[in-house]
Amino acid sequence: MKRGLLFLLVVGVGGAIAACDESRVDQCNKIVAIANDTATQMRVASQTSSGFDRAAELSEQAAAQLDTLVLGDKKLNTLKLHLAAAYQETSTAGQELAKLADSNCKLFRV
Repeated sequence: MKRGLLFLLVVGVGGAIAACDESRVDQCNKIVAIANDTATQMRVASQTSSGFDRAAELSEQAAAQLDTLVLGDKKLNTLKLHLAAAYQETSTAGQELAKLADSNCKLFRV
């Protein structure tokens, strides 16, 4: 009887630990999905004449999506915050490059 109870306890704790790991994987997958979707859209945007504007917009959207994610894992949350900050910086850079391109900057003339 005690062995059966001990077995159930071990299986229950093991299942709880596995569930926590799965949750962390799910949280990580949410970050990866946003990053992959943004990267795919950026590749398409880079082939258009409004690439800088679109890249800035996509980066802003990705940062906003990351900001709405609620993650329980501290390391993943830190990663999320750093990635959102990087997207914000990319958005700002894209906006500045779009302004330069619109002003007929010699750098962008062919």
